[in-house]
Amino acid sequence: MTGAECWYTGDQKAWLEGPAKNIHNRRIQYLKKTLGDLKTSYPRILDAGCGDGVMTNVIQKILPTAYIIGVDYNQLRIDRAKKAVPTANFFKGDLHDLDCQDNYFDIVFMHHVMEHIKDDKHVLEELTRVLKPEGMLMVSVPNEGTFLNQLRNNVIQPKILETTDHVHFYTAKSLAALVNKIEGLKLDRIDTIGGCFVPYHGVHMMLVRSKLVFDVFDLAARIFPEFADSLFLIAKKGGTMFDVMDKKALAGELEQ
Repeated sequence: MTGAECWYTGDQKAWLEGPAKNIHNRRIQYLKKTLGDLKTSYPRILDAGCGDGVMTNVIQKILPTAYIIGVDYNQLRIDRAKKAVPTANFFKGDLHDLDCQDNYFDIVFMHHVMEHIKDDKHVLEELTRVLKPEGMLMVSVPNEGTFLNQLRNNVIQPKILETTDHVHFYTAKSLAALVNKIEGLKLDRIDTIGGCFVPYHGVHMMLVRSKLVFDVFDLAARIFPEFADSLFLIAKKGGTMFDVMDKKALAGELEQ
C-alpha cells in the first residue's frame, strides 16, 4: 500500500496516537489555547475534511456545547467518524460545493487537508461562504515548502514524491498570499508549531517519538519558524477586528 493510499484507508487514530503522538498532542494544546476562550456559548463548527473524526473529537471535548458538523467525501472515513464521535453530525460531501447555507458556521476548521486539494483557492472561497461574518477560519497544513522539506523531497528522498498525493507545499508566505486572494477573508496570523523538521522521514519520525527530543525540537522551531512541522492559519470573515491588517500592507511586508 502506498503512502497516498494509506492516507485514505489507514486508521488515523492509530497513527496520531502512535508514531505521531507528540505532534498530535502539541496540536491539541494549540487548539485548546485558540478555542478555549471562545465567547459563543453554542458555536456551530464545521470540520471540513473530517477524516476519521480524530480532530472532531478533540474539538468536541474543548467545546462540549458546540454543534459540530463533519464533512468528508470518503464514506469509509465518515462511518468511522460517526462511531468515534456520536455527539457530532457527519455527512458525505464535497468541499468544493458544500450543501450548506451562507453565513452559517461560527468556526470552520480544516486539518491537514488543503495540501491534497488542487483548487485550494476555490475551496477556501467555499469555506468563507459558509462562515458567519466575524467567524473564525482555522486551517492547518504541513510546513512543506521550506528549504529542508524541498531538500528532502528533491534531493535526499525523492521517492517521497512518489508516495504522496500532496499537490501543494506551503510556506507561511505562500499561505498568506493565498488568503489575500479570497474576497471577504481577513488574515489574523499564521502560527508555526510542532518540532524542528529533519530532512529524512524515517530519522525524523524516530527522533520525534521521544518526548524529550520532540520538546527540544519544538523549542527550536519556535526560534526558527521555517523549520516547524505545521502551519496554522487563523483568519476571520469581514468585520472590524482585523481591519488594521490591510491586505496591501501585508502583501508588501511579505515581499520584503
